Amino acid sequence: MAMAHTYTDRELMVIAAGREIRDGDAVFVGMRLPLVAFAFAKRTHAPGALGIFENGIVRDEPAAETLMTMSDTPNIPGALWCAGTLEVMGLLQQGLIDLGFIGGAEIDRYGNLNTSYIGDWRHPTVRLPGSGGGADIASLAKRFVVIMPQERHRFVERVQLHHLARLRRRRGLARAGRAGARRPGGGHHHARRLPVRPGHARDVSRLLSPGAERRQREGGDGLGSARGRGRGRHADPHGRGAGHRPRLRPRRLLDAVSPAASAVPLRGRWLMWGIPAAIFFIAFLHRVVPGVIAKDVMQAFGATGAIVGLLSSMYFYSYAGFMIPAGLLIDGFGARVMITAGAAVMGAGSLAMGVAAAEPLLFAGRFVVGLGATVTFIGALKIGAAWFPPSQFATLAAVTATVGVLGSIAGTYPLAALVAVAGWRGAFLILGLLTLVLAALCALLVRNHPAGSAAAMEPAPSLAGMVGGMIRVLGNRHTWPPFLAFFFAYAAMGNQMLWIVPYLRDVYGLSTTQAALYASAPALAMLASGPLTGYLSDRVVRRRKLPYTVLTAVSLVIWIAFVATLGTLPLAGVFALLFAMGLAGGAFVLTWPLGREVNPPSLSGIAVAVVNLGGFLGAALTQGPLGAVLDARWTGVSVAGARVYPLAAYHAAFSVCAGFTLVALLVTLGLRETRGENIHHQLARGAAARSQPAPRGGYST
Repeated sequence: MAMAHTYTDRELMVIAAGREIRDGDAVFVGMRLPLVAFAFAKRTHAPGALGIFENGIVRDEPAAETLMTMSDTPNIPGALWCAGTLEVMGLLQQGLIDLGFIGGAEIDRYGNLNTSYIGDWRHPTVRLPGSGGGADIASLAKRFVVIMPQERHRFVERVQLHHLARLRRRRGLARAGRAGARRPGGGHHHARRLPVRPGHARDVSRLLSPGAERRQREGGDGLGSARGRGRGRHADPHGRGAGHRPRLRPRRLLDAVSPAASAVPLRGRWLMWGIPAAIFFIAFLHRVVPGVIAKDVMQAFGATGAIVGLLSSMYFYSYAGFMIPAGLLIDGFGARVMITAGAAVMGAGSLAMGVAAAEPLLFAGRFVVGLGATVTFIGALKIGAAWFPPSQFATLAAVTATVGVLGSIAGTYPLAALVAVAGWRGAFLILGLLTLVLAALCALLVRNHPAGSAAAMEPAPSLAGMVGGMIRVLGNRHTWPPFLAFFFAYAAMGNQMLWIVPYLRDVYGLSTTQAALYASAPALAMLASGPLTGYLSDRVVRRRKLPYTVLTAVSLVIWIAFVATLGTLPLAGVFALLFAMGLAGGAFVLTWPLGREVNPPSLSGIAVAVVNLGGFLGAALTQGPLGAVLDARWTGVSVAGARVYPLAAYHAAFSVCAGFTLVALLVTLGLRETRGENIHHQLARGAAARSQPAPRGGYST
């Protein structure tokens, strides 16, 4: 028996309108039904949307009480900006509005909209209250949605008032190329004629509710089906496709009311961010340190390859285990306190490694270094978000990640040069003292937010909320493909970083300093490949799964070539292959948006942390066993107490890394394509539809 529909036509129309709002859009909201559509979008799939009202109010959250008009008193408390019509229409004219809602009395299949009169204009049956800014919104907003009740008399073959709308007496859009400059992006308008060509018109019958469909079958709605290439989910009059993203983001509108934008000198902002970023630089350097000192550790402690692998993995074990609590502590105690404490812990761990006389203290120091490093990246971003304007946060995040890559480069040749001068113990002591100095500077100079900022009033998330959110994210089956893809991809990358310097020493006879110079090739490539991959995904191909899969496939080909030519390529060829690995390895930056975009927007932070956890677990769980693979093929040759592994041992170990990359490639086939938008609500609807029993036939009544 078919289930009875419990929603009305108008409710369904509001939901359809709300789904046109993308996360991050600046929306010219208007009154009545668009108010509800905006509130729906904010509470589901578009938490970052910004509402702009023609009376001058700008809000980043719906009003706490139900609004009948935009000027109701509850729309004012909590608003970001209360200006006037001139100011918000100026935003529209500047091209900063992504989506506008338009109402009207009549619309025809050619996009002509009547917002003035019903009947003869000299003696109208109904006189409507003006155009409502419909022409301005249609001409100047980047996208627009016409929302009106699904009543037969509103959807007509041709609107009545051609002369008032200045329409030409023929079907289709008047030639309005001369007006194209008025619309950002080259769109066209002609008075109150909407910039829609017949071929781009929506098939409105597809959006009608079952009740409206029945009425259409019984008597028709006066609107013929206009099928065309613009029927997609975010049809655009310029034919740019569903993945189009406006260049100007609405977060720039927040800069004017952001305390970080006006009250703080530029030098002060960079100082606040620069000290935590320097601590993150050292934290990232520590990730690759074992590859440079592997032979020294073998000599000092008689360690095997498995022991060196376990030593390296201690950092990742503590980092992975403390990643989620670190975010909670930063929110609860403040970024400055936690970054200072993390730097002090890192410094103490580094000093412990430098003075370690036995393996237990060496392992404990490495574990403590990873523990302190956990708060550095999140903390640097937290400080940056408080001190920089919102529109600069994405750039700042990319710069912060680049600082980490620079740290991994510093952990190759520069660290090897320091070890050659001061010894491996001296290098750890220097790093430890430098980290403690940075911890002191952080405590003395860094502040969580500018004076007078509202950030101090934000409530910290509860432990119960964090745990509940993590359970929801882990229970989402779409979280696991990016988690596992990153697990196996970083397992290959982490082991390559650990064993490439010993390989170049043992097989090519290079010194540690020379080998570290060649080992820096992947990190050098990632300086460009990470940001470039993100840009291509966002702006060019507008896909997530496709570039991730393609780049992982390229990585597999490079790994196969690397394994097949072990020990035979000249050093220039080895450097080229390692550099190519870094270029293709930029795929990892898509792990975070993929994890975020298949989970509820309210859990985006936890989702990113969970999928990021996959990479650290991949390195932690595989470095020890891969060292054992090397030990199993050791022929007994040692130099100054350090094991020298034969080519066959490295061939076996790097073949395992190639196998990890193959598994990562297979996992990427199970990723969901998000096209850069949060699709959790779509996935949830699909799952709900599959769980409902299929109707036995006929229409519900």
